[in-house]
Amino acid sequence: MPGHASAAVASYPWLGSFKEKIKVPAAFGVLKSVYNPANPKTMEFVQDVLKAVGDLFPGNVIHIGGDEVKYDQWKNNKKVATYMKNNELTTYSDVQVKFTNDVSSYIDSKLGKRMMGWNEIMGEILHGWNETEENAKIKLSSNAIVHFWKGTPELLKLAIDRGHKLVNSDNSFTYLDYTYDQIDLEKAYGFSPI
Repeated sequence: MPGHASAAVASYPWLGSFKEKIKVPAAFGVLKSVYNPANPKTMEFVQDVLKAVGDLFPGNVIHIGGDEVKYDQWKNNKKVATYMKNNELTTYSDVQVKFTNDVSSYIDSKLGKRMMGWNEIMGEILHGWNETEENAKIKLSSNAIVHFWKGTPELLKLAIDRGHKLVNSDNSFTYLDYTYDQIDLEKAYGFSPI
């Protein structure tokens, strides 16, 4: 969250940025539906889901995803523009980081756990479809755990320099759904996360 939200938006269109009715996706990939951070009911829904997850699983970390968020729907939503102005956010990456920080705060304070998310939660631009965007100006909550999966060693070091606990699962070494030609056994076993 806030991306990879198509199944939830299909079930509850009011969660999305345009309240549009969509079908549950049946294909793999990066889809356009994202949660609407400007709707307070969105965060209520997210908190209800996180509470249920926290009750079901005894671990002390909840992974929220946070990867591959396309900002297109936010760019075309007047309420998101007002939300940005009211919260002094200057980039869409800031919108994602603020949403993530709000989720992290809830997980920390109400569930007594820590939040983890893919490294896009830092607000750094990683994907070609967002390459015209700016990196976030606000910082990710220091209690958030960064799950590094994509990017440069410099981005990995930035997370460490900002004091985040880190899980390094660089996709070019650790993704088991890649072909053997992409990641053979020698390459996978040769990976040094440190």
